[in-house]
Amino acid sequence: MARFELAKAIHHIRYDALTAQQVLAIQLDLSSDTDEHHPYAAAICNKVVALLKTMGKLAEDYLSVVNVAMKVSLLPENNARTRYCDINETKQIIEAAINYHCRSNGAYIALLFLTGCRATELRLRVWDDINIVKGTLNIPRTKNGSSHIIYLSDYMIEIFQSIPRATGNPYIFAGHRHGKPIYQPSHAFKVIKEQA
Repeated sequence: MARFELAKAIHHIRYDALTAQQVLAIQLDLSSDTDEHHPYAAAICNKVVALLKTMGKLAEDYLSVVNVAMKVSLLPENNARTRYCDINETKQIIEAAINYHCRSNGAYIALLFLTGCRATELRLRVWDDINIVKGTLNIPRTKNGSSHIIYLSDYMIEIFQSIPRATGNPYIFAGHRHGKPIYQPSHAFKVIKEQA
């Protein structure tokens, strides 16, 4: 939904009336400095265009509408990761996360490093997804659409057990809003990295 919000120039256009030039105009607008926004990174622009290509594929499959978004090439991305945490840095981040004042945010960040889960897959887990006795965390639907079971170490189980349960909130990493999970804790991660 957030990606489609960035394509607001075509919100009122039927897909069978959409042109490749209009999709290209969205890409150019997002990558330019305008009165409304600074230029978006190439990766963000590509995600918007990729979404339109996917929508176009569905329109093509179900409605026999030409997928005009396929005519627009993605921008080159020069954001290759050049540095990774070594084992000692990872340990320091996990330790700082465990000691972070907000248990939900700290445990979430520590468990991201320990489990290797995608951020959303872990953030949206509910208490029913975890089996302490078997030492498993069930992810009913991953990004590729399949289910996945993560086998937990004793240390991971200890972290899960240290997270306080929020009354009336099914999420393991409960947010401040009633019945909702935490948001992506970017500020907490920044503080944790500085402490580490």
